[in-house]
Amino acid sequence: MNRRSLLISTAGLVGAAALAGCSGATSDQLSNDVNLLVNGLSAVVVTLSDPALKVPAATLAQINAVLADLQSNAAAIGNALTPNTNTVQAIGNAVSALAALATPFFPLSSVVAMVVQAALALVPTILSFVHAPVPAGAAANSMNADQARLVLKAAPAMLSKH
Repeated sequence: MNRRSLLISTAGLVGAAALAGCSGATSDQLSNDVNLLVNGLSAVVVTLSDPALKVPAATLAQINAVLADLQSNAAAIGNALTPNTNTVQAIGNAVSALAALATPFFPLSSVVAMVVQAALALVPTILSFVHAPVPAGAAANSMNADQARLVLKAAPAMLSKH
């Protein structure tokens, strides 16, 4: 065995070991979960843009900026062979930031609250993929990852009826 073969096989073992530590998570699952976050939270932003909710323009601008960052990082996850820890952490931070910005408007829309809580519930799952710490706001949640996925998947339809 030459040096190149040894390095290639070792790299493969390291990658396999890293994936084995993710409780059955795969790059595809991570990408799917991140896309669910983007789609669900995009629907929240559309709902919060409703003039009847009277969300201040400055707050909407901040929420849209966070959503743009989330979308950009989600695209990077979808295009990467292996996810970058910093990118995954940025996604977790973006979800937490968007939740903090949207929280004052939960009484106006319980559906928005449920979708944001689902997003926060899924953050620990995506962060566990890269063994990253979980932000405080995402740590305590009554929803499990599977429930969160269902809510996020249904979010565009639920929020369009709202």
